[in-house]
Amino acid sequence: MHVRLTIIILALLLDTCAISAEVTIRLVASANPGNKIVYVEGFGKEDLRALQSASADRLVEFFKLTIDGSTPDSELPPVLGNSALENDCLIFRPRFPLIAGQLYLAEFSSPSTRETFRRSLTVEKALPSEPTRVLAIYPSASQLPRNVLRFYLHFSAPMQQGEVYQHLLLTKVDGTRLNAPFLEVAEELWDPSGTRLTLLFDPGRVKQGLVPRDEDGAIFEIDTAYRFTVQSTWLDAQGRGLASIATKEFSVVEDDFVQPNPSNWQLHPPVCPNSTPISSG
Repeated sequence: MHVRLTIIILALLLDTCAISAEVTIRLVASANPGNKIVYVEGFGKEDLRALQSASADRLVEFFKLTIDGSTPDSELPPVLGNSALENDCLIFRPRFPLIAGQLYLAEFSSPSTRETFRRSLTVEKALPSEPTRVLAIYPSASQLPRNVLRFYLHFSAPMQQGEVYQHLLLTKVDGTRLNAPFLEVAEELWDPSGTRLTLLFDPGRVKQGLVPRDEDGAIFEIDTAYRFTVQSTWLDAQGRGLASIATKEFSVVEDDFVQPNPSNWQLHPPVCPNSTPISSG
């Protein structure tokens, strides 16, 4: 009788330990240099069973990462990303690189006990390197049609995200500032590396026959010169300002409604220096 009771008590103790196992949260380097992902591991038996049965969409209910607002009850939106269970470890991959030096708050809510595990995480700043520069602004042409829809910005390193429109300026060459020319989307259209940004001009003022264009007019005026400026106050992912401002000056011509025809394109492939032509014989 005593032996059986002892076995039952030990089983209950072991099961309790399995449920209330100590969860650990840590930052781990990802396959992309400079990017970090979050590992959550050390789950108890019941938590692991619940996570294994949860769909990918439901995993977001158990883990979130936010910019640390000093208090757990802050209303800051979570960092965008994807969660997956791999080898009994919950892995959170941010959609965009985490900002070096920024304090983040990671929270895991136990599916079985409803206990919340929290940990502050910080991405260490990399060793000093060359300041980030704007490599290119596309379209590169000096004349653009009035109905141009997009600009593309290319940077030499990942940039900070979330307030990009504060660092962009579009004016006439005489200094007159254009009012709200861009479609300011909260998600911001970055590539996965955080080095290419797509800027959309407000389509309601670009396309003909729409109310915003009828009421506020087109963004650009034909036969007028403009200057687009990327200000050096914009910080990169390491918290450093751009090496210098970047500008693009262009003039605006009539709207372009001609569909591109690849048969009219002229291709100029690069030539390798000091190369020997291949003989056709």
